[in-house]
Amino acid sequence: MNKQEFLSQLRKRLSALPQKEVNERLNFYSEIIDDKIEEGLSEETAVEQIGTIDEIVTQIETELSPLPIKKKTSHKKENSTLWKSCFLTFSAPIGFALLIALMAIIFSFYVVLWVIPIVLWTVFVAFCVCAIVLSILSVLYISVGYIPLAITLLGTACILLGLSIFLYFGCKSATKGVESLTKKSIHSIF
Repeated sequence: MNKQEFLSQLRKRLSALPQKEVNERLNFYSEIIDDKIEEGLSEETAVEQIGTIDEIVTQIETELSPLPIKKKTSHKKENSTLWKSCFLTFSAPIGFALLIALMAIIFSFYVVLWVIPIVLWTVFVAFCVCAIVLSILSVLYISVGYIPLAITLLGTACILLGLSIFLYFGCKSATKGVESLTKKSIHSIF
């Protein structure tokens, strides 16, 4: 086995150690091999004199036993990953239910928000219909001869018509405000 093969196999076997430690050990054995080659030995003989890779790895691991080894750390990472996946698996139904509840609350908020302009428009239509009906009734009561009642109905119709004009502008601005608020909030959500 030549120097490069030896160092490559040693790197693979020491992959559980911290990278800094691996580099130090590889440099150490590379220098030993170079020194033996300078003494006149062939590359293969120099590698053989160092010892087998199994012996070297065992010696390094016993020297470094207090240092953390990646295999032990990765085992802990596997355990923490297992706990995380278990937690996510069992908490997913609760999280999904909470997400649905949050969406229902947001939807309810928008329904309540849109009810305001709908109610205002309904009152506007009711005032207009009442004003028309009272005007028709006042004409009928005039033809029958109930003049005071006809005048009262006609006055009430005028008041309702005036209120409906003011209410129209309120309905229009309320609708625009709720529409703009809805667009902004949907735009910010997405």
